Amino acid sequence: MAYRLLTTGSANPVPQLQKSGSATITAGNTSVTVSHGLSMLPEQITIAPDANISAVGENTFTISILYAQATDVIFQWFVTPSMQYVNTGNLDGGSP
Repeated sequence: MAYRLLTTGSANPVPQLQKSGSATITAGNTSVTVSHGLSMLPEQITIAPDANISAVGENTFTISILYAQATDVIFQWFVTPSMQYVNTGNLDGGSP
């Protein structure tokens, strides 16, 4: 799992905590639960290849496909938290 601190590029940049990783739906199954590690609801979840995303929570989300496949299907995922939940004062080591 990757951990990155990015800014929006605006005149007053706001840090964003983003996480990414991979998940595998194993052969014969149609879903996998992913632990995203944000400890808050993500605002955006991006996955590749395209599939259904459901059961989004503060710690996990589920990736599902319509039909079970004969081989494993590997997904790359990327999550961004809602900025209303990010305490920007602590991301750079400063006080809130």
